[in-house]
Amino acid sequence: MIPASVKAKRTSNPIRNIVDNLNPPQNHPKKLLNLALGDPTVHGNLHCPVVLEEAVKSLLSVGSANGYIPSSGSTAAKKAIAQYNSTPGYTVHEEDVVIGSGCSGAIDLVLTGLLNEGDNILVPRPAFPLYQVISESLGCHVKYYPLLADKDWECDLEAMDAQVDSRTRAILINNPSNPCGSNFSAEHLLGIAAVARKHNLMIIADEIYGRCVFEGEFYPMHLFSGDVPVVSVGGLAKEFIVPGWRVGWLIFHDKGTGRLDDYKAGVRSLTQITLGASSLLQATLPHILCATPGSKDALSLQQFMDHYMGVLSVNGQLCLEEAKTCPELSVIQPKGAMYTMIRIEMSRLEGITDDADFARKLLEEENLFILPGLCFNMPNFVRLVICPPAEVIQESFARLRSFCERYRRADLPPVALEPVHASAATLTDGEEDDEDVEQDNADGSRKAKHSSSSAAASDDHSAAKRRRVSGSA
Repeated sequence: MIPASVKAKRTSNPIRNIVDNLNPPQNHPKKLLNLALGDPTVHGNLHCPVVLEEAVKSLLSVGSANGYIPSSGSTAAKKAIAQYNSTPGYTVHEEDVVIGSGCSGAIDLVLTGLLNEGDNILVPRPAFPLYQVISESLGCHVKYYPLLADKDWECDLEAMDAQVDSRTRAILINNPSNPCGSNFSAEHLLGIAAVARKHNLMIIADEIYGRCVFEGEFYPMHLFSGDVPVVSVGGLAKEFIVPGWRVGWLIFHDKGTGRLDDYKAGVRSLTQITLGASSLLQATLPHILCATPGSKDALSLQQFMDHYMGVLSVNGQLCLEEAKTCPELSVIQPKGAMYTMIRIEMSRLEGITDDADFARKLLEEENLFILPGLCFNMPNFVRLVICPPAEVIQESFARLRSFCERYRRADLPPVALEPVHASAATLTDGEEDDEDVEQDNADGSRKAKHSSSSAAASDDHSAAKRRRVSGSA
């Protein structure tokens, strides 16, 4: 037998051990509702910008973006990313940008270029599990600092400070958060920077959802880090609704200190192993990231974002209101990303052992697929995706209510609840809602659809809550 490498054997995603045991039932009378997958494309109600589609068509017809490009990314693409992430008073330079295969690929480059065996990084709990997977694959480990649910999922800064040891190489934050949907204030970012400064650590800022904010304003970590070096990661996936395109990037922010120079060189060397995002998709970046202000493309992109953030804002509020109709559930209102965490009051249920058991039985009995908090190292919660059509959110909570009622302890006194909102008719197996079947591929009608839906969302959602990165610190 030919043995696998040590690295291969220590590479394991803990989420797979949970999700692989969550199998949708066969021939269930209700339609499967999948609110587990963080993919905004799957429900049919959200589409990538028309500008992006047109850029791809144009580049294909010209045939100018089919060849090899530098391993760290094409010059034009890196310039576009630098311009997109620059703000008044802070300029990102092309040489500080590296393009990877999706944001996950960028995170892999960041950690592989930093960590030696035995090192550790600090990561949030709850957190996207990839940080742990990559670190352990490298022979390192993660140390957790808690996020405080009752404080809008802010970092516990005292616990963060206490976790640092002699082998800690960086503090990693994810803002806005997957799975929490939180969005940190500028003041909180200053507190995180203070902990890093105290211990002479760099900050890794996973900001893949940076412009997906619908409550408050997004503040990039590097604008509030002072002299603390920051490496931020981002990409097209979630902001532009193209997660399968695998276009991600990382940006070094050392503000001319030179503290990251050796590290930068190491990361660039790693890009030579496997080329990152495709040449064609990198060539779209100047079109999507650098549209001329006031142009037709810029207006179209703003309408796209207004509609998109409007959907997430409405659905986030809907989750908050729907949870009030079930005493076993409570929601911390999301402010960004495309998720909300639902707290389960386990003490009110019988016959349910933990959140993983809750999710498994919910799938079996109600054909509703959501992820247990155990996937993110956060017991007694489940994560729900908020990008489907509103009627799917309503139907999901109707099924959650029915499920909780069946397992509610009989000895509990009644609780005064909010009235149940009018819900969409139960979706039975084989049925599809209108959003699911509305698939018009004609370019002209796609434009009209984007324009009309964007205008409607603009009426419902304040422009002040859809700002792009602010230039003011």
